[in-house]
Amino acid sequence: MEKVKIINLTPHPIKILGAGENGEDLEIPSTGILRVAESTKKISELKHKEFRIPIYKTEYSGLKEPPRVPGTIYIVSSIVAMAAPHRDDFYVPCKIVHDNEGRVIGCKGLAKNPYHKSDKKENSDSNNEGRPCNCGSGLPWYRCTMASSYCG
Repeated sequence: MEKVKIINLTPHPIKILGAGENGEDLEIPSTGILRVAESTKKISELKHKEFRIPIYKTEYSGLKEPPRVPGTIYIVSSIVAMAAPHRDDFYVPCKIVHDNEGRVIGCKGLAKNPYHKSDKKENSDSNNEGRPCNCGSGLPWYRCTMASSYCG
């Protein structure tokens, strides 16, 4: 088991339920907030019955990334992880647990940046890995950060 330093860059403490040797919870306080700016542009519309649904292209920018530090991982929001697919040291809370009122009380663990794709080869033909994203960004589908409903 690898020992690491954990830095929480979300705006709230992260509670990992039952992570201790005796089942105690681990609470990791926030030590700063890492955010990205979001901008949207209407690119089309869909028609459903008598409704017109606007479709937007979303872009993220302005991420001021922390330096990579050996043995250190960063807990970030999913949006930040999405904006930084090149960071394998970004983690997000996973297996979120809610109370009876639907409020988040903690999580069961962390997930390595789900948008990190270092193991993908841009020109590989297996699994359509080199295929451009459906949103029209021109990027390979696994590197696209437009978050369009067409992405993927």
